[in-house]
Amino acid sequence: MYETVKGDVMENITKIEKMSNEDIASVFDLYFETQVAKPNQIDEFESSCERDNINDPIVIKVLIIGLAGTPTPDDVKNGKLEGVKDVELPIDNNSDVLKFRLDEQATMSLNTNDYWLFYKMV
Repeated sequence: MYETVKGDVMENITKIEKMSNEDIASVFDLYFETQVAKPNQIDEFESSCERDNINDPIVIKVLIIGLAGTPTPDDVKNGKLEGVKDVELPIDNNSDVLKFRLDEQATMSLNTNDYWLFYKMV
């Protein structure tokens, strides 16, 4: 799945407003995994892109599926995780980036283990 996304979508990421929500979420997943999930022992997550219209601000919702050892929502809110505040997607041969910033106040617990993170494009 990601190889297709890399090949087909990454070349057109500079035109993010024309990308589908699914493609944006797939590309975001690649960089969230390397920049946030792996360094913080987050093994299971799912993300989705939300915007009502193609020109609306882009919000990425990331569902953290809590397993033993997974950081808690309090760990996020208290700044105990590394690299969680921003997720950067390189564009233009890595000379520029699209940045998504964590809205820490919007972090929402679903139950003891699972929670939502919300990233907004800045």
